[in-house]
Amino acid sequence: MAIKFDDLDAERTVIAACLKGPEHWKNIPDAWFYHDISKKTYKELKSYLGPPYNTYPTADVVFEKTEDVDIKLFVKEVSTIKVQHSEVRVHLYDLFEMYAARKTYDIAQSIPNALEQSRAEEVVRAKMREFAELINPFEVGQRKRGFIYESAAARWERYRDVERDPALLKKIPFGIKGLDDNTKGGMRLGHIVMFFAKTGGFKTKVKANLGYNMAFQDKRDVMTISLEVPLDDYETIIDSRNSLLDFGKITNAELDEEERDRYRSSLIGLTKDKPSMYLVDIPGDATTADLVGESELYYIKHGKYPEVVILDYLNEIDPIKPWGTNTGNKFKNVGVEVRKITRSYNFAFITSMMENRKATEEKKDKKKVDLEHVGESHSFANVCHLVIHLYQDENGIDETANELHWGFKKNRYGPNHVSFTTFLSPAINYVGDRQLVFKDAE
Repeated sequence: MAIKFDDLDAERTVIAACLKGPEHWKNIPDAWFYHDISKKTYKELKSYLGPPYNTYPTADVVFEKTEDVDIKLFVKEVSTIKVQHSEVRVHLYDLFEMYAARKTYDIAQSIPNALEQSRAEEVVRAKMREFAELINPFEVGQRKRGFIYESAAARWERYRDVERDPALLKKIPFGIKGLDDNTKGGMRLGHIVMFFAKTGGFKTKVKANLGYNMAFQDKRDVMTISLEVPLDDYETIIDSRNSLLDFGKITNAELDEEERDRYRSSLIGLTKDKPSMYLVDIPGDATTADLVGESELYYIKHGKYPEVVILDYLNEIDPIKPWGTNTGNKFKNVGVEVRKITRSYNFAFITSMMENRKATEEKKDKKKVDLEHVGESHSFANVCHLVIHLYQDENGIDETANELHWGFKKNRYGPNHVSFTTFLSPAINYVGDRQLVFKDAE
């Protein structure tokens, strides 16, 4: 059976998707393309890409900027192709499969010549390394190997350094006392945190406040990816939190004169301080590959990767690996893929899921809700370092008192099955330790 190395239709479809708009853009290694014109065109598109998508490589942009006639003709040809997200996903998988097949074939072809120049065991070791890197090209250069004794002295120096300066542990504070106290100072790079709650359980507000604390107060590089909340609404949530003004009044332009001055002052403060909160809106289908793509786009713009990535709603993202109709398999695959991505890029990852119907309808005592009540499946919780249930009592007392409860259901940093309470003001999108002080920009 012949090995398939190339498929021009697949390459054409992927490039056509990139031309349709930012929501379709896929950032992949150039080497996945086989045909020279496809590879050349894709490299040209990447050179024009500029987050946060104030411009993106449309056919018009390419025609205006490129001098290569072949690229212009190819772009004109593929720009007429109709594209669907599901189809692009299949073609991306095909491109990687063909790339891996080509590399495998090339490595095999090189073995006879290598054996003439080196010992067999040396050739085997070198080729095994090359084959291993084909499993996931995004992980090339990320894997570390060695005997434990080889770095013993370095580990002692690392311990002494942290002993002298605890900040070297690179913890990222949440900016909420109960969270920081019970996690020994915050979350770590490469780790995953998940919140779960019922519908309207303040998941978005909690994540927005954590992002605010990390970007505005702790000066971390934060990227928030929104799959559910429109970008305009998310920006207003942050504005409401920053100015301590009513979200509804900002949205509906109902601020009085004093409030208008405060809102204007807060916006002036944003332009002056330039907090490192980067927002991405993906209104269409999304997969875990988008986490990779957006991280790479962030690097293109800023020359570094984000320290924290916040995904507003895990239920809306699909894995790359097929999962059929079983949602348990879906979230198991998502978990495995997210874990690989967070470790490869070494950013902290925060997301949320729905609690399931059983928890919402049957568990009147919310303290008894546990991991089996996470969303459509608790499979994703397996890869998390911290899982927290957000809840209020069923009698409306917490709602009246503006209180939100946080229950630790999984905690690799400290004790499990402990809880604490924070102040919650839904109107101004504030969740925290009740330190409501507005900083005037002027």
